[in-house]
Amino acid sequence: MPKQLILILLIVLVCAWFFIVERQSVFEKIFIIVGLAVIYATYRVLTGVPTSQIFIPIINFFRT
Repeated sequence: MPKQLILILLIVLVCAWFFIVERQSVFEKIFIIVGLAVIYATYRVLTGVPTSQIFIPIINFFRT
């Protein structure tokens, strides 16, 4: 699947999530996203990836 299509689907999914989950405040939604990033970083560290390279796969994905 091309990166552009994955990125568009990801943006649509996040926007839909922000509109569907109306009971939570914006700060709670942002906290959930930050929490997911922390969980991802913790997983990468526990699997032996150096801390300087934790988010390299995500950065490489968004580079064109």
